[in-house]
Amino acid sequence: NKEAEEEEEEQEETTEPRGRRRGIELREPIAHPLEIEAEIHPTRQQQEPQPSQNRGPREQPRRQLAGLSVARRPTLSSRTRMVPRTRTWSRSRTRTRKLEPRSKPLPPQSQLRRRRISRRIILRRQRQRWKKQELLEKRRLDEPMKRTNERIEKYKEKIREQFGFCADPSLSTWENCRSYVKQMPISTYQALRMRNKTYHNYCETAPRGIQSILGGCGLKFCIKTPKPSKRSIKNLSDRFERQVRRIAYFRGREETDDGNYNPSLYIPSDWDPPRANDEIEDALAAFRHRFTACHARYMRPSLSNVTPTQGKLLETMQNNDEMIIIEADKNLGAAIMSRENYIRQGIEEHLRNDRVYKRLTKTQVKNEQKRLQYLQAAFKGRHRPFRPNENPATSSSTGELTEADYIYLNRAYGAEDRLARFRMTLKVHKKPNPKMRPIVCCAGTRMNHISKWLDFQLQRLKPFVPTYIKDSHDLLAKLRNIGGLPPNARLFTADAVSMYTNIDTEHAIRVIGNWMDGLDLPAGFPLRAVNDAMGLVMRNNIFEWGDTYFRQLLGTAMGTSAACMWATVYYGVHESTTLIPTHGDNLLIFLRFIDDIFGIWTGNAAAWESFKRDVNKFGILTWEIDEPSTSVDFLDLTISISPDDRLTTKTFQKAMNLYQYIPPHSAHPPGMMKGIVYGLLRNYYSQNSNESDYIHMAVLLLRRLVARGWDRTYIKSLIQSADSRLRSAEAQPSTTPNDRRPLTNKERLFLHYEYHPGGMPRGEIRQIYQSTCGDLLESRLGIKQMTVAYSRPKNVRDVFVRAKLHQAPGREASTYFPRGGV
Repeated sequence: NKEAEEEEEEQEETTEPRGRRRGIELREPIAHPLEIEAEIHPTRQQQEPQPSQNRGPREQPRRQLAGLSVARRPTLSSRTRMVPRTRTWSRSRTRTRKLEPRSKPLPPQSQLRRRRISRRIILRRQRQRWKKQELLEKRRLDEPMKRTNERIEKYKEKIREQFGFCADPSLSTWENCRSYVKQMPISTYQALRMRNKTYHNYCETAPRGIQSILGGCGLKFCIKTPKPSKRSIKNLSDRFERQVRRIAYFRGREETDDGNYNPSLYIPSDWDPPRANDEIEDALAAFRHRFTACHARYMRPSLSNVTPTQGKLLETMQNNDEMIIIEADKNLGAAIMSRENYIRQGIEEHLRNDRVYKRLTKTQVKNEQKRLQYLQAAFKGRHRPFRPNENPATSSSTGELTEADYIYLNRAYGAEDRLARFRMTLKVHKKPNPKMRPIVCCAGTRMNHISKWLDFQLQRLKPFVPTYIKDSHDLLAKLRNIGGLPPNARLFTADAVSMYTNIDTEHAIRVIGNWMDGLDLPAGFPLRAVNDAMGLVMRNNIFEWGDTYFRQLLGTAMGTSAACMWATVYYGVHESTTLIPTHGDNLLIFLRFIDDIFGIWTGNAAAWESFKRDVNKFGILTWEIDEPSTSVDFLDLTISISPDDRLTTKTFQKAMNLYQYIPPHSAHPPGMMKGIVYGLLRNYYSQNSNESDYIHMAVLLLRRLVARGWDRTYIKSLIQSADSRLRSAEAQPSTTPNDRRPLTNKERLFLHYEYHPGGMPRGEIRQIYQSTCGDLLESRLGIKQMTVAYSRPKNVRDVFVRAKLHQAPGREASTYFPRGGV
């Protein structure tokens, strides 16, 4: 065997190696494999430079597995080497193994036989090195492209999240348009046929495309997000579980009316009910799990109902430095005007009037807020309920507040306070130069909570105001009871001139207080507390406008909850004490809705002039009184005297009304238009005395809705259905009393869910509720009904109309005031 191996080695040495034919120069054979490795890869000792003290950490030689020297191998030392095991054969032809030591000392380096390495190993290692280098080079070149593709995909996903569609650059423009149109819902396609896209433009140059939003969509248009919000799902589950645990906590407890709860005056507390028993908690967990799992199927992005151009315009116009979008007064649509003109008009018409407003500094406002906090605490303490075993005669409190009132005011006092904000709407119906109507947004302020309590108490005085009407339906009910009119009867209307700001605050507090002293008030009416609250609310209306701050000195505190009822009661004092006793014989009817008066006059001309003088003899408030006639416009009615001396009415609509009904592609619930058509038709049916006027209004409604993009056949079917329903209700009025007891809060659940056109249907939500926890909650807690309460998504008004004034840099509101002010 050894001789054969030596012959093969000699033959291989004489033949030309295959690697040399490929242009690879092979090394001389060496005797030991370790020496071969050392020759192919230079040893670590050859690569390492001489130690130097100046060498940095990066200059240290790296450890290369293929280049380790013989002395540095962990399994071999300079004194030992590996010896292969040998096999020997005995005469009995059985193979035996002769074991030798695993290692024995190596001979000196000079005596090692140089053994030649195989050509296959050399070529294989060379190919492996080439492949490794190619792979590293490919990775180096592909890494930037990979990062770029990741950025592109993230951007595409962002566009899909925002608009529901992203164009494919590999396709042509026409193919992308076809793909976009295929994803459009039918309602969006119908909206393309919209003809009524009008809006009020008071700008010299309006932005391009703004008509498609303000005119085509309108302020009430709800924006559809590409997919439902995850936050709304979490809020739904948390709120639902909190309701169930609250009902479970109070289940079986004795319900007593201790006066601690008033639904009209209630601020939810931060109390969380404890967990229910394990059976109910398991059912709630099953409902949450299944609802979340089923809702995941509806989280796929879909096409938004606003185009990318409209979406960009919504974003840029939200805080535009040059233009502002505001509401038109009397619900007449949207208006756009210059932001500079808006600020100047607000200053010239309202805030520059030193008789009504006083400008404050920021430091003064902070001091006023602290002072009002002390006044509110003093108001609570002065009128708090009597404590147990407290003597009312010696108590420092009047005891006029109930427990529910005191709890409400305590929670309001602990709420976070913020300043009210001033804004304006445009009176587009006042031509040729429309003016601004001031509005103060007091919602969420601490002072408005006391104003809400004051409004609740003043509402109890409505029976003592003989001219009070709630709305036009209340007016129609009173007019039907009149019957025939005398031949000399004439109709008249009157309108107060800036009623809120032309009410003398001190005069109003005094006359209302004196008037209440002479009334037979209902039991438990807090007379002294109401007088204190009127002074506290009406004298301390502080608000901000941009970087300026103001206090209202005169008139009704605008924006507070008690403003309307306070103004109604104020002039009702003059009506009940002067006008009706003096001119009641000439007034067949005399009614008022806040600052609008309607009456039927039967007196002569001299009595009429005396009546007009008496109307304006109350404080500093003045009225614009129209001369008596046979037809007047009041609220949304046109009231006339027929030739047979009877009153007839028909619907009145202002000439500047744009009729911006909600278009079909708005993200509203599907039953929304059915309710709108029925509600409008019911108003027309009750407002129009003649059948022809009612049919005329129904036809106009059909045309106006079709002009807003709705399908004519669909709207016609809704109108016919509502008409038949109204006529059948009039022909067969319900005379049987309703014996069904209304469900209480402990027998009814509400699932508050933000509506999304691509979200989970209401029927599927009910099915999940019934299959997971419906029967259990009914048997254990007595819950008989679950209602899915939809809330609308964000609309265009929420985007454009803001209470806080946006100010362009260098053009703040304070720069428009004359110099030398605060």
